[in-house]
Amino acid sequence: MIISTLVGVFGVTGAAVAQEKVIHELFLPIVNQLNFPMHLWALVLLVGSQITFFAYPTGDMVGQMGLARSKDLKSMMKNGILITIFTVLYVVIRAFLYKF
Repeated sequence: MIISTLVGVFGVTGAAVAQEKVIHELFLPIVNQLNFPMHLWALVLLVGSQITFFAYPTGDMVGQMGLARSKDLKSMMKNGILITIFTVLYVVIRAFLYKF
């Protein structure tokens, strides 16, 4: 659960749906073999595909800043890194609380 989330956040970039598809196809055999609950797998897919844009600046972040006429990239980066840390920590906590 933790590894697949980190691969999604830091290893796969692109559109969120494409990221989910890549993560899902990459880790699906392990998920099926471990009989992993789908509600936790959905959490992994959601975090792994949506948090990428907070972890490091992409065109989406810069485009939104342009629309808002903001030039404060430093604050956006600080906010994005905090969101990434807390969200990944949430996944880690859920992973350790899950009992096989």
